[in-house]
Amino acid sequence: MEVTNSEWASAIALRIVDESDIINNSLDDAELLRSVIQELLEKNDWAVKMLIGTTIIEEDYFSELT
Repeated sequence: MEVTNSEWASAIALRIVDESDIINNSLDDAELLRSVIQELLEKNDWAVKMLIGTTIIEEDYFSELT
């Protein structure tokens, strides 16, 4: 299964927001932060590649879902 940069960006943004305390304070702020992070990552392939395989997002993240 070939995973697109956009799919990685979405998963990474969701993981960062889920692990942040901001979600406890405001769902609107959490959604805004997720959206901003995802948009930035989608425009920066190198950043996505650097984050894959870290504690933020496991290299086999998508293979675990299939």
